[in-house]
Amino acid sequence: MPLLPCIQPAPVASAQPSLAPPSIHHAAPIRAAQQSRAGNVTLFRGQATLTQPATTVRLEIFADTRYEVWLNGVWVGRGPARFSRQRQEYDTYTLTDLPAGPQTLAVLVHDNPNLRRSEAIQTGLQAALLGTVQGQAQALLHTSNRWRAWISPAWNPDARDVHGWGLLGKQELLDLRQLPPDWNQPAFADVGLPFAFAMPANTYPHLHPRSIPLLADVPRPPVAVVSSGLLSPEQQLLELDPTTPQLPIKFSTSAPISLPITAINTPTLLLNDSPITATWQSSNDPRRPDVYTLATSVPAGDHRLSVAVPPLGTAIGLPVTLTTNYTPHLSHDAGRLMQIGEPVLGAEGAPRVTLANGRAQISIPAHPAPRANPAPRFVVLDFGRSIHARLELVAQGAAGTIIAAGWDERLVSGHPLPAPGILHKNVWSHADAWVLDDQPRRLTTLDTRTGRYLLLVIQGNAPVTLTDLHAFEETLVQQVVGQFSSDDAQLNRIWQVGVDTLIPNMTDAYADPWRERGQWWGDAYAAQHVNRVSVGDVALWRRGLRQMADDPRPDGIMPPFAPRHGEPTVLLDYSMLWLESLYRYWQLTGDTALVRELYPAAERQLQALRQFENTHGLLDLPIGSQPIAALSAAPPLRAPRLDEPELSRWALIDWSGFLSIIGESTPLNALYAANLRWMSELAEATGRNGQAYTQRSLAVQRAINARLWRDEGGYAATRFEGTLFPPTPQAQAWALRYGMVPPARQAIATDVLLDEMTPFIRDDYGFRFTVVEIYGFVWLLDALGQQGRSDAALDLIRTHYGGLLDQGATTWWEGFTSIAHQDSALSHGWGGAPTWYLSRYVLGIQIDTPQQWQVAPQPSSLRRANGRMPLVNGNQISVEWAQPACGIFTMQVQAPAAQPGTLVVPLAPSLQSRSTITLNGQVVWSPDGSAAIATATPHGIALAVQGASSYRITRESPCQAVWVPLVVRE
Repeated sequence: MPLLPCIQPAPVASAQPSLAPPSIHHAAPIRAAQQSRAGNVTLFRGQATLTQPATTVRLEIFADTRYEVWLNGVWVGRGPARFSRQRQEYDTYTLTDLPAGPQTLAVLVHDNPNLRRSEAIQTGLQAALLGTVQGQAQALLHTSNRWRAWISPAWNPDARDVHGWGLLGKQELLDLRQLPPDWNQPAFADVGLPFAFAMPANTYPHLHPRSIPLLADVPRPPVAVVSSGLLSPEQQLLELDPTTPQLPIKFSTSAPISLPITAINTPTLLLNDSPITATWQSSNDPRRPDVYTLATSVPAGDHRLSVAVPPLGTAIGLPVTLTTNYTPHLSHDAGRLMQIGEPVLGAEGAPRVTLANGRAQISIPAHPAPRANPAPRFVVLDFGRSIHARLELVAQGAAGTIIAAGWDERLVSGHPLPAPGILHKNVWSHADAWVLDDQPRRLTTLDTRTGRYLLLVIQGNAPVTLTDLHAFEETLVQQVVGQFSSDDAQLNRIWQVGVDTLIPNMTDAYADPWRERGQWWGDAYAAQHVNRVSVGDVALWRRGLRQMADDPRPDGIMPPFAPRHGEPTVLLDYSMLWLESLYRYWQLTGDTALVRELYPAAERQLQALRQFENTHGLLDLPIGSQPIAALSAAPPLRAPRLDEPELSRWALIDWSGFLSIIGESTPLNALYAANLRWMSELAEATGRNGQAYTQRSLAVQRAINARLWRDEGGYAATRFEGTLFPPTPQAQAWALRYGMVPPARQAIATDVLLDEMTPFIRDDYGFRFTVVEIYGFVWLLDALGQQGRSDAALDLIRTHYGGLLDQGATTWWEGFTSIAHQDSALSHGWGGAPTWYLSRYVLGIQIDTPQQWQVAPQPSSLRRANGRMPLVNGNQISVEWAQPACGIFTMQVQAPAAQPGTLVVPLAPSLQSRSTITLNGQVVWSPDGSAAIATATPHGIALAVQGASSYRITRESPCQAVWVPLVVRE
């Protein structure tokens, strides 16, 4: 590679106690002397010579935007976790002892700003290698202007954004011919490369230690070969960027011909400076939705084909018989050939794939029709489910060979569409590419990609071998503790798919891994429920609560996602779900310190929400600017006619909850009343008086029941300008879940909820919608669980989630119809409500505080179930119950001996006086009422236990229909 000018002689540092105190805070933040821009990669090298061995070695490191680091040529790790301008967290690696002698740190820093993850501050690096030498803590090596730093020309900064809105950063286009393979090795000769530029000491002003574990890289094998073949073997495909040097395309014909041309979309074409007037025709190929064709007459002679290239570039296809001046090159968009090329399966020269030992080996033979611009070869691999991962493989091929890799979550007519064009608003191209350099190279990406299906495209005439192909999934989930199994195989599968969905959605935030990767708090809130019953992590939850509170809107309302990148978006339900999450976190962990830290932010938010209160004390949301016909004129108790469902949103509630995002919304006000009640408890926990919040909460609850309960029964979706809207499942579910419903109305509200679930798909307002979307099931199932309606809940789970399994889902989708929408995710963490429900209500394990547990199963018609759930202290509770015969119920519980708990044996009140219950062989409930430690409740027989690690329950009752208990845990 060409050497950049050296600014000053390069000293060699020795480890001395005077170099710097042993902390990253005393290392200089550095960058390359040349200013970086988005898409650049800066390579850093620092060296020191130790005169004595070092022990207790650790590395503290932070970089903007991402880094990878090697010590003495050995890969150490990558990071950092997403950060904001208000809070940056450095990573710490515990390393092996170092011998005396030279030490080399090599760091790659990727300038990759985006609008959903880290808030870019200044591309650069700050790091300190620390250790103990002869009993003294020392900085062995730290960033300074004595390091080498240069922007690598190997990565193309003009690469297309993966998402056109700047959500994910750029594609990675790497020319390996310009990247020395040993640049990160100690022996690499960096003399003559530029020295680093030292930035101000406070460039990263809020550095804190990392608060979550380092993410795991979990190997994921391809599980199936979907297809292989050639792309458009009868054409030569030309990729055109606005700066393509070969324009115009020159070619010659010896006789008049009809020239067929294929193109992405319908670019303006000139032949010999005259417009081509032939009409573009759609290819009608669902695998190529943006491809069009035309044919024009061309006389004999020399010709020039000019193309009006749009800013994002385009591609055209010409007959292979033409000889042109075009040379294949690495364009600015790795997805372009995937977009235009027609997959022809099994054609001569197709790659040969072998799957073995968790790896794919791919052999691409010499091209059967070698030419200057040969037809690309392709392979499609299936990883079984959507993964949030980095592809990794070893490639060897001729210099100049181009390999592109694209990801998609679905197949369209058997083929993935990493660049779906108009199907995703022309903003999506989920692909990367490498140019080989005639030696074996390990290919991967700096950032993660997401998909189930991998599309590899290989350009070149020479043979290529791809070996050791697999993926490393990046996730916080290193171990799944929770389990669920029953005699219903479908329910077991549904529970597991919820966990499989959580894994790629739980990284350095709870975030959809595919389209946005933003930490949207409603999504995080839903995913936390799955985490609680399967993984048991609280660190990511705590970190998210802090990140949200770090940067509220100026009026004090929490943003709907964080880091928020300055966006002023408001979703009031997401903001209030933050306060609920803080309360639930405190309930579960007892971490009052975090409550004290975040209490002022919660207080400001509740004060800000008062701006939406009306004279009745209810939140009353104004209508947005979008047109809605005759909204206020709708007759009482009848739905308005909506021109379109695109309201200017103050809240989400659920994609199907559009009737509740204006006016006196029942769901939103139920959450508001609960927020006030929880704030009262948080106030008391931090030494404040919470009585005022209690009174406000009760007032809101009274107003909900006075103004939003319908005479016919059930809660209206909202009241807007005096009109009560129809009841919806969301209105009933939120009111029930948040304790707004008086006991006399609970059965009615539950029945209305269930009645409104049919028909499930409607077109009442001029458009089709599902009455509850997958996100809304979080509240729906929990409400049914609280009301003891297990039969109904399981029927809904089997019908709607089982329906997704029938459609091939291996992770839960963003919505029930997402498979039909290319811009809708097929791996979305907010869809895992059944996993929570099955563990909490069917298996019955309910853990809400650090001091107490409860097991209260709702067996319904299941004959058996067993499983376990993690506790926040690292312990777990295991439960196995069975209904082996009519009237017989058995249960075995394993729990920490020192922790008190409650066992609730499901038993209808009508059977309580005719049943016998034993605990560890001792009768604790009998028909004559002689038992001493059991208590009859409307929910069953409750037994307070402590001091043992194993509890065996047997219940014998008269044989009749088994009642499912009502269990309410607040």
